[in-house]
Amino acid sequence: MNKFADKRTEWKEQINEQLIPLDEGEWKQLDRFLEGKQIVLLGENSHWVSEYYTNKIKFVQYLHEKHGFRVLVLESGLVEASTTDFFGNTNLEDAMKNGLLGIYHNEEMTTLFTNEGLEDLTIAGMDVQPISNDCSQRILSCVEKEIGGHVANKLKDVEATFFELEPQIRNEVKLAKDTKKQLKQLAEGYEEVISLMENEMQAGVYSKRLQLIYRGIVNRKQWLLVNLKGRFRSGSLRDVFMYENLEWLFDYYKGEKIIVWSHNYHIRKNRSLLLKGLGIKTVGHLLAKQYAHSLLSVGFYAGSGTCLSPYKQPYDISVKNQYHLEKLLMEFNRDVLFLPVNVDAIGQKRPWSKQNWWLLEMKWLGMAPLVIKPYKFYDAIFFVKRVNPPRYWEDQD
Repeated sequence: MNKFADKRTEWKEQINEQLIPLDEGEWKQLDRFLEGKQIVLLGENSHWVSEYYTNKIKFVQYLHEKHGFRVLVLESGLVEASTTDFFGNTNLEDAMKNGLLGIYHNEEMTTLFTNEGLEDLTIAGMDVQPISNDCSQRILSCVEKEIGGHVANKLKDVEATFFELEPQIRNEVKLAKDTKKQLKQLAEGYEEVISLMENEMQAGVYSKRLQLIYRGIVNRKQWLLVNLKGRFRSGSLRDVFMYENLEWLFDYYKGEKIIVWSHNYHIRKNRSLLLKGLGIKTVGHLLAKQYAHSLLSVGFYAGSGTCLSPYKQPYDISVKNQYHLEKLLMEFNRDVLFLPVNVDAIGQKRPWSKQNWWLLEMKWLGMAPLVIKPYKFYDAIFFVKRVNPPRYWEDQD
């Protein structure tokens, strides 16, 4: 007896009762899921899908205009993203290249910053990894103006060393002893700057911008610590630091409703058994422990089409196996749909949701299925029937 084959029609009927089609912009049907929510997490199983960008931007606009969400936090460096002016920038591509990670350097993302309805949206970052040294001059100018040259000069030296070493850090699979020694010395240099800034800031009142820059300097030291831990342990540490940055941003933007745009891995409310066994903590798991009732987590998935691998190679999405939830969702003949899976939101746990389903997630070389019960990891699934790669600037003639 093949349980999936025998139960397929029944499960499809159950899903049909719950899903909300979004092909024609029926966003108001999502209103009931936003009641009491202060944080919305928008995931994606791959960073390299055009339709995720376009639909996330629609989602952000809906949340901003209809539900008062005024801060968008991207999976990008906190200090770079938070101190860059994107809206109304006459050199937007340069601003994005120097203020956001490379995953966002595409035509689809520019429509977020040229959307007049989103001009009063605040952009922030949550990551500790740096983007470019373009931000250093802004950091130094603010520190010198508000605290003084004695701190700015010390910071100038460590920032210069940081960006000399940063390419080396990224290119070495295993750090050499000399590199580790340099990183430790540099971390001590940042610690000295942090202490100087803390002493000065405790004695007076300083701008919100300087507070952001202070947090960015803390992140510089944290990025060095991430790299000193090695590739395996660093992944977990990065998530912990991103969570701490979000906690800091919640206080910095106190009272504001916040959207977080990141990968599904980071925003899932629970961890897989493997991650639990390895002791790895993720952003979504840590947030769910603190903000369970004010949090909405949405995982993005697709059923067909092409995305890019992390190395920018075309990769065809395949969900032919019957265990793929995406395969079943393809049968509804909807270009875009929203499937609530949170038991509290839909009133009951239906038999389809009790099953372990396959859902594709991007790995280093391609996609592989993650086996989960969706309701344990998300409040909803956002499904796109067919997708294409984003249009990255460097790929254009």
